Amino acid sequence: MKRLLMAALCVFSLAGWGRPVLSQESLTPEKRQDIAKLLEISGAASMGKLFGQAMAKQMFETIRSLRPDIPAEILKLLEEELTSAVEQALFDKGGYLEIATTIYGKYLSHDDIKGLLAFYATPLGQKTISVMPIIAQESIAAGKQWGEAIGPVIMEKVIARFRQKGIEL
Repeated sequence: MKRLLMAALCVFSLAGWGRPVLSQESLTPEKRQDIAKLLEISGAASMGKLFGQAMAKQMFETIRSLRPDIPAEILKLLEEELTSAVEQALFDKGGYLEIATTIYGKYLSHDDIKGLLAFYATPLGQKTISVMPIIAQESIAAGKQWGEAIGPVIMEKVIARFRQKGIEL
């Protein structure tokens, strides 16, 4: 029950973050093309590829742990095929890039996209592109540590409040 409560707290705490006003304009071919440029120049497309590779690696590791008897050469082929299939799915219809394009189009106007493309062409934009993966990686690690540290404190407060209201878990 405590795990369920902790999971619910995490979901609820993240649910309210970052609710921008939605762009009401349609996703024209020109806007799609500029979003594709933005995804490429900003590194978002590369991040999708990295996530795909990580997903393929996790699938490979799971299969390897379930079937340690599979010969090494077959495992190598399996890893290559998983990586290839996941990467291809990124670019297929309905894949990551199409989904990302729709999301960018939903929250950013075409003028916003053009402004970001102009920004990323500047020295500061180029620096931002180069440091964002490092910032994201460190932020995720720091957030994980922070969450692990504050989780028990929050849990105790919630449990105390429940007890105060006569609710037992």
